Amino acid sequence: MYYVNDVNEQVQRIDSIKKVSVQKIQKGDRVSVIASCQDPVQTSFLNPFNNLNAGGNATQSTTGFLVDSSGSIDFPLIGATTVLNLSSQEAADKIKTELKKYYKDPYVFVTLSGKVSVLNGRGGYSVPITNERLTILDVLAQPSAYEPDDRWDEVLVIREVDGKRTTAFIDLTSKEILNSPYYYLQNNDIVYIRPGKLNASLKSTTAVRSTVAMVTGILALVVLLIKK
Repeated sequence: MYYVNDVNEQVQRIDSIKKVSVQKIQKGDRVSVIASCQDPVQTSFLNPFNNLNAGGNATQSTTGFLVDSSGSIDFPLIGATTVLNLSSQEAADKIKTELKKYYKDPYVFVTLSGKVSVLNGRGGYSVPITNERLTILDVLAQPSAYEPDDRWDEVLVIREVDGKRTTAFIDLTSKEILNSPYYYLQNNDIVYIRPGKLNASLKSTTAVRSTVAMVTGILALVVLLIKK
């Protein structure tokens, strides 16, 4: 497999390429929040989706606070808190500022609970977002993510932001992907890898291959009968 095969050696400031590379919280997302202070027991009710272990540390569950249609989450004690278009760090800072009214030196950690879906013509899988900079190459590095004949020059990315759906074809064989706004994937992005015609024809489960195998078998049988 050859990706970005026309790239040259260079030094490039990543943060200067696309500020939108950092994940932004959108309506319908779920965010996990851990809030604590010097005495975690006092803030345990602020963590309805977390469990405190024996050491007093919070462990995340698979749920989180739903971002409603107004772009807010209903956080305990402080109520509706707008997090729309904020990064996880910005949301944490905002919640921390509000909690300082009630606690001394509170600790707040926010993470976006999201995923990217991948379709490849043979099925699909999802990749959880574990950091704020998930690249399309990270997604394609998953086991069994591709076949040799897949169309790497026409990978489709479907994205929804602020109620608008955008679609774009990207070429993974070109260095231009490094400057693309779709190099860094966003929560709920859908990536479709179009299978190549040759690959589709050679799959053991395809009708074409089954037909070829059957015709070949019949011809072999006919040849044997003629020789007799």
